[in-house]
Amino acid sequence: MNIQKFVAQRKKLGLTQVTLCQGICTQATLSKFERGSQLPSLAILTQLCARLGLGLDDLDDSEILTLRTIKARLAEIEENLMVEDFPKVKQLLKKIDVSQIKTREEVLRYYLLEGMTNVLTNQPLGRVTASFNPILKALDTKNLSLYVYLAYLGEGIFYMRHDASRQAHFFFHKVERFFNKLPKKIGDELTYAYLTMAYFLAEYHSLMADFEESNRLIKLALAKCASSHRTYYLPRLKLLEAENNLNLKKDSQVILEALEDARAFARLNNNNAVQLQVAALLRSYQRLVLD
Repeated sequence: MNIQKFVAQRKKLGLTQVTLCQGICTQATLSKFERGSQLPSLAILTQLCARLGLGLDDLDDSEILTLRTIKARLAEIEENLMVEDFPKVKQLLKKIDVSQIKTREEVLRYYLLEGMTNVLTNQPLGRVTASFNPILKALDTKNLSLYVYLAYLGEGIFYMRHDASRQAHFFFHKVERFFNKLPKKIGDELTYAYLTMAYFLAEYHSLMADFEESNRLIKLALAKCASSHRTYYLPRLKLLEAENNLNLKKDSQVILEALEDARAFARLNNNNAVQLQVAALLRSYQRLVLD
């Protein structure tokens, strides 16, 4: 790993260690990394690199993909997928040759991210199922059921977006039963899965006009974001909460606070899609109030 390139970029941007690590990790963690004495977690390293305008690939001098490098790249894809930076996600996916991934779990993780990207960018069903099929074939494999239910979630989102409510309900019902059995306290390795399930289940219930249940799921996801210090889903969660509260005809202050939170978190996470959606909803709501 090219730590010197990391340090050089920090200095080029005029950032001190204190400034760079603010809100991500302690200065001691950053200092140990820059001295080469200890690597931080993948989540922390990804956020530090992003703040410097670097990708994890930029620090990789080796042509051989180690398991740690693969995990780091997949974590970077996850985080860009959360903020809906689909061009970046596609670019990162192209850099990975799945045949070089030697562990089965990371292979399934790759296909999951590829499949979710295909779903969220409205690719045809054939491309979606081609990505999810390797996961669904692992249905009888112990300890990999999480990926199966995330694949079910992707299928549900696809059918929901194509107004096939019966098929969507079939998959979302499976996912919801699994989600409700998850322990209240989960490790960091499950954070992406938990937030992804919670958000899209909340979106599904909102589309079904079950706004109270949608808000319940949003609260669970917001609590997980706070406890895990993950901000990537916050813009979308707060926007969905505002939409639900609008449909529930809640007080205007409650609705506007959720929209302002969504806009603030969207700016923080460079989520341009949510910023545009918030602006449009604000204009629509203001016209509604004036009328």
